Amino acid sequence: MSTAVMKKSPYYDQGLNLASAIIKDAEMEVVEVYDRLIDTYKKPLILSTDAKHNAYEINNEVVFALEEKGIPVFHSPERAAKTLSYLTEYARRINKIRQR
Repeated sequence: MSTAVMKKSPYYDQGLNLASAIIKDAEMEVVEVYDRLIDTYKKPLILSTDAKHNAYEINNEVVFALEEKGIPVFHSPERAAKTLSYLTEYARRINKIRQR
């Protein structure tokens, strides 16, 4: 069935809204799982996603929720990796100072 035909259906918007709500709920559950992992293991978590540049509102809400919980979200794996390397170097230097 073509997209044009589906969009003419009176149920198209309802189906789209239902699918969006289900996806949003699942993504928000993942936010809570990440938050519990951080609390449990006391380790930093950084994420990389293209959602910051995504037109879909759902993804942007998830990114906002992650950042509200203090979980940084980067728009490229390279930036996430660079930040992780800085965090590692910082921890190494702090440990070295504490050992003095």
